[in-house]
Amino acid sequence: MTVVMTGATGFLGVRLVGLMLEGGQSVVALVRGGRAPAGERVAGALRALGAPAPLVEAARQRVRGVEVDLGRAGLGLPAREFAALAAAAQSIWHVAGHVGLGASQRSANSTNLAGTRHLLQLAAAAPAGTPVHHVSTAFVAGKRHTGAIAETDLDGSHGFVNFYEQSKYEAERHVHDWAARHRARVVIHRPSLLVTDRPPAAGAPGHTLLDMAAAYGRPLRGAGPRPAVVRLPGRPDCRQNMLPVDTAARMMLDAGAAADPEPGRPLTRHITHPEETPLQTLYDALGDHLGVRLVLTAPPVGEASAAERRVLEAAAAFTPYGVHRRSYLRGAPAHGVPPVDRAYLLRGLGGAQSR
Repeated sequence: MTVVMTGATGFLGVRLVGLMLEGGQSVVALVRGGRAPAGERVAGALRALGAPAPLVEAARQRVRGVEVDLGRAGLGLPAREFAALAAAAQSIWHVAGHVGLGASQRSANSTNLAGTRHLLQLAAAAPAGTPVHHVSTAFVAGKRHTGAIAETDLDGSHGFVNFYEQSKYEAERHVHDWAARHRARVVIHRPSLLVTDRPPAAGAPGHTLLDMAAAYGRPLRGAGPRPAVVRLPGRPDCRQNMLPVDTAARMMLDAGAAADPEPGRPLTRHITHPEETPLQTLYDALGDHLGVRLVLTAPPVGEASAAERRVLEAAAAFTPYGVHRRSYLRGAPAHGVPPVDRAYLLRGLGGAQSR
């Protein structure tokens, strides 16, 4: 089977590609231009993640890149190339996305909304019945802080924390409308916060926790003595759903294989951990990594220190998530998912840094 995929070289995408290659599939990776060949990039990422040599070689042999522009109609391809690409697709996976929590509306929409619309043009031109997999996010729940979120829920009335969430919500709405018009078979995957316990390595894709470490750590370096404690506004009982990325990739492929969506009615699956992780656990790991205590503190926090003000300014995109206490309902049970605890998260950050 030939899978056409966006985001094949990213944190989640490269894991999906690895599993697809193990299953004997070939991948056409839709990538931005001006970079190394997609097969080499995927091979390098798999090698950095510790994949066995035969799988690394399979990436070189069975991952082919096609340079596209998701921001343009027809993916920016000449009509003949677009038609050939659509005809070759036996399955389409849209994994690419702008995940920056501080992104502008224009930037978020150009990738997450316009990119989805343009990829669905390809899906519309593919052979009838070609399955489409759209990777969304559990954060389409927006500012709904409490309760159990069902897989059928897609409600924007609570508002959104940022343009990332809003753009992903609007992209999901577009997928539903498109599927109804084209009587297409679509599976929507909604992963939660994806994490890893594999230490950072050259050639491996970055991820959100490394972005958080950089955001919180930057104002602590070179600005005088490092404080012992940094208070962060939030509820001490806040929790977030965090899922190992390798488990997420396997869950998506299993969900896709088991799914039998009705034509025109997308089937949504939460790709989530069966248990939420206290957010303080994440901040404990970040604090261990940075050599400081990060403590969720319920308002009123009181007058912030100079160091706290610097941290809050630098990490403003992350602090609004200190209030969630929601959970996610799943259509299928999740078994054997490793726990996400302080030690797991610290390993993924690369361990504790020396002061």
